[in-house]
Amino acid sequence: MISRLAVFISEKKQDIRRIALWTAGFIALWAVVAGLILPPIIRHVAENQLSEKLGSACSLGKVRFNPFTLRLTADKLRVPLPDGEECFSLERFEIRVSPAGIYRFAPVLSDLKLTDPHLEMRLRPDGSLSLADLGQALQKASPDETSQPQTSDTTQKEWNLFGVMLTDLEITGGLIHFRDDIRVTEHTVADLGFYVPFTSTLKRHRERAITPYLEAVINGRPLRVDGRLAPFAEQLHTEFDIRLDNLDLVRFQPYVQPFTSAILNDGQFSTDLIFSMRQQPETGIRLGLSGQLTLAGLEVLAPDGEEALRLPRLNVELDGALNTSEGMTLKKVDVQGLQAHLTLLKDGRLDWQTWLKKNAAQEVPPQDTPQQPHLPLHLKRFELRDARLLWQDQKVKGGFKAEAEHIAVTLTDLDLPGSDPAELQADLTLNRTAHLSLQGTLLPDPLQGDLLLQLDGLSTPDFQPYIAASGIPVTLQKGIFSAGGRLEITANQEGPALLFKEGEAHLQEISVKRNDTGKDFFRMGALALTGVTVDMPQHRLVAKQLLLEKPELGLRRDRQGTIDLLQLRPPAAPRNTGTATPEPGKPWQTQLAELKLVDGQISIGLEGPRQTSTAVFHKLTGSITGYDSATNPPLDIALSGREKQGGTLRIDGKGTLAPLAMNLRVRTAKLNLKPFSPLLGQVNPALRLGAGTLTLSLRTDLKDTGKNRLRIRGQAAMESLSVLDGKQEFAALRSLRIQDLDIQPGRQRYTTGPITLVRPHINLIVGDDGVNNLARLFGQTADNAAGTTTSSPPSQTKKEAQTDVTLGIGGLQISDANLVMRDERYQPAVINRLDKLAVTVEAVENTPDSLAKISFAGELDDAPIQGEGSINPLRADAATELQAQLKTLDLTALSPMSERFIAYPLQKGMFTLDSKISIAQGKLDSTHSIQLDGLELGDKVEAPDAPNLPVKLGVSLLQDPAGNIHLTLPVRGDLDDPSFSVGGLVFKVIANLLLKAVTSPFVFLGNLMGAGEEGLEFVAFDPGEGRLLAKDAKAVPAVAEMLLSRPKIDLLLIPQADEEDRALLAEAYVRRRMQEIKHADLPKQERDRIKPQELPVGPEVDADEYEDLLFDVYAEQPFDKPKNLIGMIRKLPPQEMMEAIRDHYPRDDNTLEQLALERARHLRAAFVALHPELESRISIEPPKVPGEGHRVTFGIK
Repeated sequence: MISRLAVFISEKKQDIRRIALWTAGFIALWAVVAGLILPPIIRHVAENQLSEKLGSACSLGKVRFNPFTLRLTADKLRVPLPDGEECFSLERFEIRVSPAGIYRFAPVLSDLKLTDPHLEMRLRPDGSLSLADLGQALQKASPDETSQPQTSDTTQKEWNLFGVMLTDLEITGGLIHFRDDIRVTEHTVADLGFYVPFTSTLKRHRERAITPYLEAVINGRPLRVDGRLAPFAEQLHTEFDIRLDNLDLVRFQPYVQPFTSAILNDGQFSTDLIFSMRQQPETGIRLGLSGQLTLAGLEVLAPDGEEALRLPRLNVELDGALNTSEGMTLKKVDVQGLQAHLTLLKDGRLDWQTWLKKNAAQEVPPQDTPQQPHLPLHLKRFELRDARLLWQDQKVKGGFKAEAEHIAVTLTDLDLPGSDPAELQADLTLNRTAHLSLQGTLLPDPLQGDLLLQLDGLSTPDFQPYIAASGIPVTLQKGIFSAGGRLEITANQEGPALLFKEGEAHLQEISVKRNDTGKDFFRMGALALTGVTVDMPQHRLVAKQLLLEKPELGLRRDRQGTIDLLQLRPPAAPRNTGTATPEPGKPWQTQLAELKLVDGQISIGLEGPRQTSTAVFHKLTGSITGYDSATNPPLDIALSGREKQGGTLRIDGKGTLAPLAMNLRVRTAKLNLKPFSPLLGQVNPALRLGAGTLTLSLRTDLKDTGKNRLRIRGQAAMESLSVLDGKQEFAALRSLRIQDLDIQPGRQRYTTGPITLVRPHINLIVGDDGVNNLARLFGQTADNAAGTTTSSPPSQTKKEAQTDVTLGIGGLQISDANLVMRDERYQPAVINRLDKLAVTVEAVENTPDSLAKISFAGELDDAPIQGEGSINPLRADAATELQAQLKTLDLTALSPMSERFIAYPLQKGMFTLDSKISIAQGKLDSTHSIQLDGLELGDKVEAPDAPNLPVKLGVSLLQDPAGNIHLTLPVRGDLDDPSFSVGGLVFKVIANLLLKAVTSPFVFLGNLMGAGEEGLEFVAFDPGEGRLLAKDAKAVPAVAEMLLSRPKIDLLLIPQADEEDRALLAEAYVRRRMQEIKHADLPKQERDRIKPQELPVGPEVDADEYEDLLFDVYAEQPFDKPKNLIGMIRKLPPQEMMEAIRDHYPRDDNTLEQLALERARHLRAAFVALHPELESRISIEPPKVPGEGHRVTFGIK
């Protein structure tokens, strides 16, 4: 074989040499042409073509070609813009043509590498992109190419691609720099790297996957995209894994500015997505997207730099299609720590609304744009955790702030569109204390839902700014609100219909303060509204019960009669001057099955001219049932309660509100009247109530139409009533009972049945100006009492006063009445007592022909008085006929009056009177039969104004052999004359008689008296009193002087006690003990200076002191007494305590005898103290029980 080869070579040596030379020459030529000649040509052609096509001065640094490895290298490519501005540069371009393309019948390119490509782009202020300058040059260079129609893919059944294969395509060190002159910002894509290991358009490679990847750093944050492509396969299948790590969103703030003035202060955006395109046999290309989107550290600031929104983390897991009916599935949306600030501005807009710029808000899509079908969205789970919302309302005066924190919302299985509702659950904490929860199902389109709502622990004082804005001057001090129920949402033609049912609302620990006083005026333990249903479409509100538990309301009536609660009404809204009238909507129907009050209290503060008090009603319970605003059925009304002193109040009945019609029964039992004392100050500032209770049983009918709108019928009673004039008791009564009361203001008809008064008492005081306290309390003064004021004639005034008012009394019964009359025009004051008065008046009306029979009986200063006749107290012009008898009135009490009228004091005398009185048209016509028995006068009073009358001589002449005087006197006068007075009737008559008589010498005993002192027959003691009081001891010095001047005369003291003493033993004992207690409380110097009996006590002196001293005496008594809850003696009204002592104090004859002896001993001691030498000349006789009076009689031995 070798030899053959050698032979062949030797034979063909010349040819082989020739071939080798040609080959070497070709190679050398190839090396010269391709390696030396071709690169400059390529560089020249490339620069010219690029410069021509792009319209800029492009340059290429150096081109190299290895003719043996077929590798082309180009360095430093520069493509500027036509104006010379830098646009694109490439540090190196490398490519190798593989010889494998010879046998593959297609170009095979490998090692395609672009090193450090750099692209500069700029968005100019005019909105043009710098790269567009190169594009304009390309369009001018090839105008036909841009106008040629493109062949649609649908016209070709398969791709007619030029066969080429490329391996190892790589871009390294890339940089894209984008500068936005409009937004004044820059963006950089650095460290750009791109690698494609293999790609081919050859048919046999079309099903082979291409796996490129892209790496870059966008604005400093890494991005990586890994692809899996089969773009030339029969079934298109492309996937990209896109991973972006924490892209800084702040760099994109300039692009937000055209739309909002809010500031994007922080935020990072990350993705881990798979984007796919897959050819589907039936539906075409499916665009799929799956993976995860993350937004972290988002922070949005308001235009003023304050924080508006903060979102620490938002994570979205998704999987689905972007262009098919399959839709997008959000597997989980997780929002963590969202914090938002919202403010309602004064103009009613949210602050976020004001941040939107007008040009952005006006960008509305054209109306003729075809509606694109919505992409189906499937939300598997949405979670909002630990969110916080800060709310501020600047619309309300003073501002309002609220904070919702720990917000958690979970929404599962939401399909849009869809017919299956999603599950919703939400919780949040409001203002740190309240908790709101929501749970149920929700369907957005059409809006439907079934939700359970529950709110607990909401502090109502947080909402005080809204109370202040309403104009109500109160402050919510305390209050906790809770509510819950079921909310059903259904869709109808008019929109979503809301139905709230099974609801309830609670308000607890309520306290409301008045702004003017700074004090709480309303408190309530709890308010509960249960069984609530609110039907919005039907405008219907239904509630089972509204419960008011332990409400406490305080109100005050001031001195002008204004109730302060009325001042808390909000100011009236300004009247609408516009002409437009809103269309009336469907009225709301309200139903409340029961309004219930439990353990309530109302405190009514009353202010008078000189006093204040508080009436308290507590333990109030009540209910109103059956309210319905549509049908307005009768309401069942009930209310009951107690006042602090034990009185009760009860109201019940039925009524309607529209039209107003009430039929109520009002009952009270022993209601304490003392707290209402300031109301008397409206009559006179000096008037006040010392005690009293009220019992009512009334039926009240009230209507809003008709003449008889109000009618009150029933019974009324007052007990233990005490009325004070300052600190002195003015009037009192044991009880007042009115039966068959009938009041009809609309018809001016006022009638009663029988009226009964038990033990009424009046202290009548005539001042030194002649005006009594009763007249003074009702506005009369000395001037108008004397007739100095100008007025109409009395008869005319009375006639004008007659109206169509109907008055009627079914009878009047007065028992055990008492009248104390004190006339201070005399010195000392004249005091008369009208006791044991009983009065009976038959039924009478204020008609002209109505007269009632009257009868009365009593004692005037222990003298019996009685009478009968006919009167009409309801008419001022009615006729009156009376007959009255007064027997044996002791005149000594009237001595100050006698001193004024006849200048002599009355030492002794008994007065008997029998009168017939007739009054018609205000004129008095009367006849009086007078008998004076045993009249003895003292020495004449020497005074400048004393009348000079022959009194004693006249008395002697008038006396019969027994020393008595009998007279018949007519008395006439005008009762309307203010100067007319009956007070001095007896003495005026005596004075007139004495002027006509010649008197005889005074009797023997009267000659032994001192001028103007008490008589010498006996010393009178107060009934039941054993001590000798200073006022009763005035005769002691005169009698002592008589004894001294007549040493042979001994004085006998004959003590007596009578039945009046027996009746008043307890009163005298109580008065003595009160004086002793009061004396013991005085300082030592005062106790040494004054005696106990000299201390004034009694309700006429100081009613408050009298009540306290009486309680001390009452408490020390040995009998059993009522006690309070803690076991202490309970303080009763004064009359009840006095009655209890009176019932237990001994009143036998032995007690009366001891009383009589005590009187004599005290009187004897007074004589001895004055003149000790009289001790042996004064003796005490056995007591006389019953005697002639409460006295010690003088006898001579």
